[in-house]
Amino acid sequence: MRILALEDNLSQLKAFRTTLEEAGYEAVTATTGEDALVFVRHNPIDGAIVDLTLKDATYGGMSFIRRCRIEDHYFPVLIVTAKPIDVAKEEVARTIGGSPLDYADDYMEKRPGRRWMWEVRERLRNMIMPRRMLVFPPYKFDRFEKRAYRNDVPLDLPLRERLILENLMQHSGRVLPSPQVYRLIQEQNAPEDDGFEDTALTKQQRNLVHTYVRRLRKAIDPDDQVLPIQTVPNVGYRFQLPPERRPSIAADSERVIVGPYQLEIATRSLVIRGQNAGIVELGPVECRILEVLMRSAGVLRARAWIHERVYGADDMTPLAELNSHLLTLQEKINRGAAGPLRTVQDGYYCFSVREP
Repeated sequence: MRILALEDNLSQLKAFRTTLEEAGYEAVTATTGEDALVFVRHNPIDGAIVDLTLKDATYGGMSFIRRCRIEDHYFPVLIVTAKPIDVAKEEVARTIGGSPLDYADDYMEKRPGRRWMWEVRERLRNMIMPRRMLVFPPYKFDRFEKRAYRNDVPLDLPLRERLILENLMQHSGRVLPSPQVYRLIQEQNAPEDDGFEDTALTKQQRNLVHTYVRRLRKAIDPDDQVLPIQTVPNVGYRFQLPPERRPSIAADSERVIVGPYQLEIATRSLVIRGQNAGIVELGPVECRILEVLMRSAGVLRARAWIHERVYGADDMTPLAELNSHLLTLQEKINRGAAGPLRTVQDGYYCFSVREP
C-alpha cells in the first residue's frame, strides 16, 4: 500500500518515511501541498499523513485535503498538528469553516519520540483497513481477498466478472465507460485512468462487454430483485442501488427512523418493528451516539468523528469511555450478529439496515 506523507519539517518527514517503510508501506513524501496534489492527480494512494500547517506554500495541509475532496480524490487522511487540537479546530473554523473532520478522517497532536510515530502508523492502519471492504448492502467486496459477497454469502465469480464488479463498486454512482470494461476483460487488471483514451468499440467488442456484464448481473442478482448494475446507453455501466433498495431515513428534532428502527429522542428509547420487535431503553450518551449514527445511516464513521459530535469539539472525555458506550449499545440493539450497529474494522462504525 502507498502512503503519502505531507510535511515541511524534513527531519520529521524522514521519520515518517522510515516508520512507514518499516511497516511494509510504500512511502511517498512531499513538502508542499502543490507537489502533493500533483502526485495525487496522477497516482493512486491508499492513505495520507498531512501536517496541518505548511510554511511557504499556497496550499497548506487543510487546503490540500479540501482540494482533493473537491476533485473526488477519496482516501483516508490523518491530520497531524504541532498546535493544540482546540487551537487547530478554531483556525480551521475561522479560515475555511467547519471542522477538520469534515474533510479528514482523524487528527493527532504532534509529540516527540518514536513511540508517537508508531501511534501515527497504527492510527493510519486502522483508518485504511475499512477501505479494503466496499460495502453496499446486501453486497460487499473485499479488495484484499478479491472476493464478493451477497448477504455475507461468498459469490463464486470468474476473474473477469470479479474485476468488473470491483471497479463498478469502487466508483459507485459513476459510469464506467464500456471501453474501460473492455480493457478489464482483455488485460485482466484495473484500467489506468492516466492517459487512457476512451476510444469507440467495434460492434463485436461491445457485444463481448455486454456478455460479461450480463453474466455478472446473473451471478450477483439471479432473481432480479436488487438490480444494482445499470446500463447507461451508448456510454457504459454504473453500480448504484435503486432508491427503493436503500434504507429510508426520516428525521426531525424528536425522532429518527431508519427502516424498522425508530429512535425516540425525547424518551431515549429505540422502537424496533418486524421480526425482532421490541423497545430498547437507552442512556443519555447511548441515545446521542445512536442519533448521530442513524442520521448518517449507511456511512462509515470514524471513532473520532463520533466522539466530536457526541461530546462536543472541546470535550476531553477519553475514547475508552466512548468505546464502552458503543459496546453496550451494540449489545442492546443488535440482538445477533446481523444487527444494524456494526463495527467495520477497529475504530469505524456504521448503522446499516438491509432492506428486504
